[in-house]
Amino acid sequence: MLIIATHVPSERLRFLGSPKFAGGVAVVGVVIALLAYIGDVQGRQQPDVAGPVASASASGVGAASTAASPSSSAASTATSPTASREAGGTGSFELSTRRLDDRTVEVDITPPADPAEGRAYWFFVEVDWRDGNTDYYPREQLTSDAQTLTVAIPPDATLDADRTGRVYGLTPAQSTEAGERLKRQQTTRQNDFFPNVFGTAASASVKLPFGA
Repeated sequence: MLIIATHVPSERLRFLGSPKFAGGVAVVGVVIALLAYIGDVQGRQQPDVAGPVASASASGVGAASTAASPSSSAASTATSPTASREAGGTGSFELSTRRLDDRTVEVDITPPADPAEGRAYWFFVEVDWRDGNTDYYPREQLTSDAQTLTVAIPPDATLDADRTGRVYGLTPAQSTEAGERLKRQQTTRQNDFFPNVFGTAASASVKLPFGA
């Protein structure tokens, strides 16, 4: 190691031993330590902004039935609720299905003896696209009597989706909106489904056995 010696007059180094110089060095050290501590705390308090991105709902496609191609539901993406009892009612609707062909299913619907008042009951087809998105298609407003519905999907509808049926109880305003969606299924096929659960479940979910 090469050491280069230089001669510095001793009187020029006297300030190193002065109280003022020592105090200044101490203050600078405290400031540096404080800044380092603040930076460390801020770094640990920085929120984690990365996370899953929920896809936005796209227009559904259906001809008086379910969509022909999948769409992404909002935010979320809500899971179907379990069957629940309507407030004021004594039970839920009973559903049973039978397959007629690849694209046609019959659904027998038996209402409860005492359904909740002030509700309109609709049969919905729920299309689970197997990617976290489910679309909810209102298909028929129900009466107080037992009835059988014929539920069909159009020729261009994919069979690579899980379709279930469920009855929902809707308020009068919700029932009006469901009627508008049903009209669009038969006309524009745009915005003809609900991207999230709509209303209150009034039956258990039943599989619609489309496909081979």
